[in-house]
Amino acid sequence: MKYCGREPQPSPAVGVGQKHQREAQEVIVKPFTMK
Repeated sequence: MKYCGREPQPSPAVGVGQKHQREAQEVIVKPFTMK
């Protein structure tokens, strides 16, 4: 089993809207594309 979420950080979001959207999309897509 592999983990595909964010690394531990002191805040729940990155604080930059565009970067947050990229990370959120990655968490949705990455589990289905991992090998």
